[in-house]
Amino acid sequence: MITLSFDIQKVKEQITPYEVCEILEYLGAEPEMRGDSIVSKTVSHGGDSKKLFYYSNTQLFIDYTNGGDRFDVFELVSRVLGMKLVDAIWFVVSFLNLQGDFSDSIISDWGTFDRYDSIGTQNSVDNMVLPTLLPEILDNYPKVVVKSWQESFITAEVQDKFDIRFNPLDSSILIPHKNIYGDIVGVRKRALVDDDIALGKYRPAVIGGELRNHPLAFNLYGIDVAKDAIQESGLAIVAESEKSVLQSHSYGIPQTVACCGSSISIYQVNMLVKAGAKELVIAFDHDFTDLESEEAQQVATRLNKLNDKISPYLKVSFLWDKENLLGYKDSPFDRGKDVLMKLWKNRVVL
Repeated sequence: MITLSFDIQKVKEQITPYEVCEILEYLGAEPEMRGDSIVSKTVSHGGDSKKLFYYSNTQLFIDYTNGGDRFDVFELVSRVLGMKLVDAIWFVVSFLNLQGDFSDSIISDWGTFDRYDSIGTQNSVDNMVLPTLLPEILDNYPKVVVKSWQESFITAEVQDKFDIRFNPLDSSILIPHKNIYGDIVGVRKRALVDDDIALGKYRPAVIGGELRNHPLAFNLYGIDVAKDAIQESGLAIVAESEKSVLQSHSYGIPQTVACCGSSISIYQVNMLVKAGAKELVIAFDHDFTDLESEEAQQVATRLNKLNDKISPYLKVSFLWDKENLLGYKDSPFDRGKDVLMKLWKNRVVL
């Protein structure tokens, strides 16, 4: 049984409209963005008409074929997949790799997914396989060297290695996500234009008229490049974002991957164990301003709960800024290699 121990509203507030689109795509609802709203098929009751509307200002759906019925994304998942509301919440948190704390054991995380073979979810961690995309989908997008990233310690060589592209249609950077074998499983974009950034700095990219999303909790960004170094060293470093991975590899630290969120799923742990990791170093963003603040205590609590979940499988440590070396929301990689090495030297071993 899954016991929730977090504020559901705070979890819901993390979900962007584009992530709602990802869930709707997964449910077969064929969503379309229309300004601040999303229009999709009425999958909430098995219908085909496009009269299910999502409004980002209220974070609610309205089903106009069913008397104006209103519900949130958790209830939508509950209805479509036929699961209890608590399981639907866990599904959304895991699917998007959102921040959320659960008190159950690491293995039971996946009990919820066992029942959904009909929509393509495999029934075990070992058998989970994401669909892949043809590499040709990137052919029309040139490889680039992003100057602002070079100024943020990401070398041209690393940008090339990770196949960074440019989309001239919306002036965004394209970041292919690949599985451990090097096959593309999704493409995310880094928005550069202010109006686009307002919708989410990092989000799935639209290529060829389709949203090239994938469940973030079922892969690790950079695992295809980092796997050999993880195998050789027995060490894996998990950051939150793709940018941190690129910075780390530019520093000559090739064991780093990204969970693309503020949590680490059991599937991601399993990938690291299979890659040969014996120790996991959590290198999450600096989400507090003062070590004595309530924010810092919340972050510490979250990291301790992650340790409880992961420690049966891997030795765990985490980077903790005791000297105010980082700014608010900085990643441990943002201030250069010297600062990273100081954080590494003082990391907390659990």
